[in-house]
Amino acid sequence: MAKTKVHVPKVVVQTNPPNRSMLVVLLIVAFLAAAWLSYDLGRSQSRPVGLTVADGEAQQRIAELETENGALQKELAGLQRDLQHGREALDAARGKIRTLERAQPSAPVAAARTEPSPVAAPASVPPPQDNSLALRDVRIVQTDNENRFRFSFTVLHGGDPADQVVGTIWIAVNGMHNGQPRRLPLNEVSSSSRPFVKMDFRARQEIEGELHLPPAFTPKNISIEAKPYSKKYRETAGKIDWAAGR
Repeated sequence: MAKTKVHVPKVVVQTNPPNRSMLVVLLIVAFLAAAWLSYDLGRSQSRPVGLTVADGEAQQRIAELETENGALQKELAGLQRDLQHGREALDAARGKIRTLERAQPSAPVAAARTEPSPVAAPASVPPPQDNSLALRDVRIVQTDNENRFRFSFTVLHGGDPADQVVGTIWIAVNGMHNGQPRRLPLNEVSSSSRPFVKMDFRARQEIEGELHLPPAFTPKNISIEAKPYSKKYRETAGKIDWAAGR
């Protein structure tokens, strides 16, 4: 019996490669566009907050620096004025020395004088005749409050009355507090914010103020140090025994 050969029909499915490639490209483009929009949206939402915080901190820092700069400018102006006063005093001293040298070129050197003691003295005591400063009329007076005292004294020099002396006068109270020695600077026992007062005078300067001593403090003396900026006049210092009157 002869074999019969069966022919299987061949099914051919045609594809459209160009359309498929275009679809893939469109999908990639859509994905990239969605990713970009998401990134840009997140950046636009977060950036203003950060910038706002940074701008606020920068403005605050700028304000602080401007305040500090203003304070430094004021302090610098005060120091420049003090320096100018010192220069003027030095120039005046040099002019006086040149005048004396021309007037008395062969004058003998004056005998050394004993420096006046920097303690309380009556107003009639004459000023020193050399180039040292001196303290006069140191007084301490108790007020109605047992812990409050008024003080006053005079700083003077024996040079040319036209000479201007600029510097600082440091004041402190020494004594015993709860059985222990203690030194109280001026800014701790008065309304002054500094432990010294400014010295700026011609011939003499009157100083006065009020002291408020802490409880259980027994004063022993008041310390006064007058320190000029110019080297023409020598500084003076003294510890005056505490003898408060009324």
